[in-house]
Amino acid sequence: MKSTIGQAIRFIISLGIALAIFWFLYKDFNLNDLKTYFKELSVFWVFVSIFISLLGYVMRTLRWRLLLETSETHSDIGFFRVFWGLMFGYVVNLVLPRAGELSRCVYLRDTTGYPVSSALGSVITERVIDLICLIVITLLALIFQFGVFTDLFEELVLSGFELSFVYFIVGALLIALVGLWGAIAFFKRLSDTNRFKVKVLDFWKGLKEGLSGIFKLRKKRTFLMYSVLIWLFYFLMMWTISKAATDTAALSPAAILVVLVMGSIGMIAPVQGGIGTFHALIAFILSVYGIEESQGKIFAIITHSSQVLTVMVLGLGSLIYLARKRNKNRVVESTTKS
Repeated sequence: MKSTIGQAIRFIISLGIALAIFWFLYKDFNLNDLKTYFKELSVFWVFVSIFISLLGYVMRTLRWRLLLETSETHSDIGFFRVFWGLMFGYVVNLVLPRAGELSRCVYLRDTTGYPVSSALGSVITERVIDLICLIVITLLALIFQFGVFTDLFEELVLSGFELSFVYFIVGALLIALVGLWGAIAFFKRLSDTNRFKVKVLDFWKGLKEGLSGIFKLRKKRTFLMYSVLIWLFYFLMMWTISKAATDTAALSPAAILVVLVMGSIGMIAPVQGGIGTFHALIAFILSVYGIEESQGKIFAIITHSSQVLTVMVLGLGSLIYLARKRNKNRVVESTTKS
């Protein structure tokens, strides 16, 4: 009951923040601009972008499958079971931010019997690798568009930076560190037979098994190749959809790289599917490249909507697969009992 209430509160707060940002960004938006934009929009390039994003999901599936198959008890998991689990996680993230990571592990357990803790360890490994990739492409964007970043730094930081903000950040970090130290000290004092401690230690053991999976990989180069291809497809997805409109078609590859970085940061924000944060950051960075604010906002809507609709369709497929799998299991169980 408490868990359900907590999830409901989390959902309401994150959705409220997302809608507030979205409303503030589009409250003065002119619908005539949207109609004009759609008349000039190349649907072909939009579909090419969606197709490339599908290739990205395939690469993510193959990469996750490599990590999962390091388990001694689950060394051969079907591609589509992993794919539908991945898409289920994405669609859950549209409702509850960051809940998709755990949800796809539960989905995998229900369809393959794979332990949730071990699967979650592999997901954390993925997230660490993706963070490293994001840092790398941010550095590349910084190198190729150094002037743009210095202008942004001067405008956003040096012009309005207050020392009180520094004190706030330092204080928050100190409080967090003290709280973490206290929690660790309390945990160590618990008896080894304490149910909570036993569950935490078992969960930690599963996480370590999943995280260590990358060192057990027999195909480390293949794993690296999948990781590179995932982010290459992200870039190509953004580049192709920029070709769909006249205003963004002339953006250079280096500029698209910066747009990709900003969009990725927007999607990381703890709101449903990056709603609001993605749109705000994309519209802002496009304005830096001389694109009108209204055009940047529309570009953000087209890019975000095309990806969300794709995830929703594939997420529906994952639900159908899960329902069929459970029905099949019930039939097998009833046959065995009889």
